[in-house]
Amino acid sequence: MADAVQTTRLKYDWRACAISLVAGFAAAIAAALLVLRVMDSTLFLTAVVTVVGTMVTSRVYARVARRGARPVEDDL
Repeated sequence: MADAVQTTRLKYDWRACAISLVAGFAAAIAAALLVLRVMDSTLFLTAVVTVVGTMVTSRVYARVARRGARPVEDDL
C-alpha cells in the first residue's frame, strides 16, 4: 500500500547551499573583526557571529536557490 502512494520531497539546491555558507562565513568573520575592534567581550562576539552568520546564510540561500528547491525554513 505504501508503494501506491508516493510522496515527492523537495530537494535542496546544494550549489545555493555552498554559496550561502561562503557568504555567511564571510559576513560572520567581518562582524567578528568589528566586534573585537570595538569591545572585548567573548559572549557578545559569539552572539554576533551566530546571528549574522545565520541571517546571511538563510537570506542568501533564499535568493540564490533554484525555483522549486526545498526552502531552509522547512527544517523546523
